[in-house]
Amino acid sequence: MLSRKLYSVRPRWAWILLPAILTLAGCQTGTLPDPNDPIDVGVLSPETVRRNLYWANTMLIEREAEGEITPAQSRDFIARRAKELLGSLDITKVNHDDAWQYAEIFMTAKEWKGAKIFLEDALKAPKNDDRRVNDSLRLAQVDARLGDYANALKLARSTFNVRDEDGAPVLPAVYLEIAPVVAGHGFDAELAQLIVDAVAVHKRVKVDTNSDPGKAFVIARRHHILTALKLALTLAQTANRPDLAQSIEQEIARNLPNRVSA
Repeated sequence: MLSRKLYSVRPRWAWILLPAILTLAGCQTGTLPDPNDPIDVGVLSPETVRRNLYWANTMLIEREAEGEITPAQSRDFIARRAKELLGSLDITKVNHDDAWQYAEIFMTAKEWKGAKIFLEDALKAPKNDDRRVNDSLRLAQVDARLGDYANALKLARSTFNVRDEDGAPVLPAVYLEIAPVVAGHGFDAELAQLIVDAVAVHKRVKVDTNSDPGKAFVIARRHHILTALKLALTLAQTANRPDLAQSIEQEIARNLPNRVSA
C-alpha cells in the first residue's frame, strides 16, 4: 500500500513552480476578499479546484449549446480560470496520491511543464493500473505539447497492456488528444500504427452493460473505432505508406455496420 504521508520537505518542483503561480495569481493587496470567489478564501484543495472547474465547464457547455460562445472561447475561458485558481493551491505540501489532481489542473491551465512534473511524480508509484494508464496517457499528451513526440508515442503505447476492464480511456486519448498534436511532425506512420493498435485495445474493453456508462460505451464504440481508423488512414497516406494504408482500409471495411441487401 502506498504511503499517504505528506512530504516533510518541499519537493524539488515546489520551488520551480511557485514563482510562476505567484505571477499567475497576481497581487492581492489593496483589495477586499470576495467570500464567493474561491481565489479569495485562501488555500484550496485540488478536489475543490477541480470541482470549481467542473462546474465552470458545465456552464460553458450549456452556453455553447445555446450558441452564446464558440468552443474556442469556451476552451480559452476554462484555461484562464484554471490559471487563476493555480494561485489558490499549496504546492509545497503535496500528497503523492494527489499529484495527478494537481497535474490535471495544470493541464487545464495549459501549463504543460508544471503538469509534467506532477505526472512524473504520480507515475513513480501509481496506486493501481487504472491510475497508471490514465496518468501515462496524460503525460503522453503533455510530452506531445512540449514537442517530445517520440516519448509521447512511447508512453501511449506503454498503456496497451492494460486489463480489459481498464482500457476504455486508451483510444479516445490516443486519437483525440495525442494524435492531433503529434501529426505532421515526422511521426505520421508511427502514429497511424499507434491508432490501429489502440483500436485493438478498444475492441477488447469490457464494461458493465447494465450501467448507464457501460451502455453509452457500447453505443459509441463503433463510432470511435471508425473515426480513429479514418484518421489513421489519412496519416498513413500522408506518410506515403501505401502498404499501411491498404491494411487500414481493410480494417475499416471489417468494422463497417453489416448492410442488408434490398
